[in-house]
Amino acid sequence: MKWSQLWRDEEGRYWIDVRQQKTGEPLSIPCHEVLRAELETMPRIAETILVGERGAPLTGSSLSVMVRKVLRDRARTRRSN
Repeated sequence: MKWSQLWRDEEGRYWIDVRQQKTGEPLSIPCHEVLRAELETMPRIAETILVGERGAPLTGSSLSVMVRKVLRDRARTRRSN
């Protein structure tokens, strides 16, 4: 999937917009209320929700690398406790 996360639409609803890589079909997924509440506490620094260190939208592969790193770091922390 290609990520193109949007903050909210003109009616105040939050959506995560993605495009499937295989078919190219756009998908709009409504945000869960817990995610929406968290987003409302964050400053809006870009058109997309997830951005890299330089402010550019994250790609699916970049997000995957970041998640794997966090999970690996957490596993190390748990082993050392």
